[in-house]
Amino acid sequence: MSSVFGFFKGLAGKKDLTEEDLAPVLAQFRDNLIAKNVAQAIAVKLCDSVSASLVGKRMESMSTVTTTVKRVLEETLTRILTPKQSTDLLQDIRDVRKNEKRPFV
Repeated sequence: MSSVFGFFKGLAGKKDLTEEDLAPVLAQFRDNLIAKNVAQAIAVKLCDSVSASLVGKRMESMSTVTTTVKRVLEETLTRILTPKQSTDLLQDIRDVRKNEKRPFV
């Protein structure tokens, strides 16, 4: 009876994630990243990062392992690719000219 309960518990998303749960999904995501021309080393590091952040975490209710991994992968990529400095070069040039009265170098 407990195996049936565990099956439904897994479907409903109320379980802690293990490496065994994540391995097939992460392998698929890694292969998809490599197929999309991402370097293998980078794809492996991304998947390792996602795995480290999810192992032992409880899944949200009514979510699958795939959707959970996809959400965390998107969050990780957004965090990595979001610039920490302003990318508005023209505004930087205007600020330097206005405040410091020197050429922008």
